[in-house]
Amino acid sequence: MARRENFVVLIKTRFDGNQADFARAISRSSSVVWQYLSGHRDIGEKFARHVESKLHLPVGWLDKGSDKDSEVPVSDNVAVTPDEVQMLKIWRSMDSVAHKSWLYWLMPQMDLSNN
Repeated sequence: MARRENFVVLIKTRFDGNQADFARAISRSSSVVWQYLSGHRDIGEKFARHVESKLHLPVGWLDKGSDKDSEVPVSDNVAVTPDEVQMLKIWRSMDSVAHKSWLYWLMPQMDLSNN
């Protein structure tokens, strides 16, 4: 069951729930992705490793239990939470003037002395 649950989390966090975008990213059709999501196909070893490879996830990521704290890795050694994914989407929707204004407001708010 962990694979299917992680499969769903991956689509929600990395692709904002968009199955078609996910399908393109893993070089599969939307109908095949739907079959895996709906349980009409089992997510076997070969397909799980294919997804992990295409999305640059650590081998075995889809097999892990719920102890991942809702983090979805973006590479082998970096993970982001769903809130961080949402923040990135907001950032990407902004133009450069908005970026500068936001950073101008944010920098004084941050305590970077411990980093």
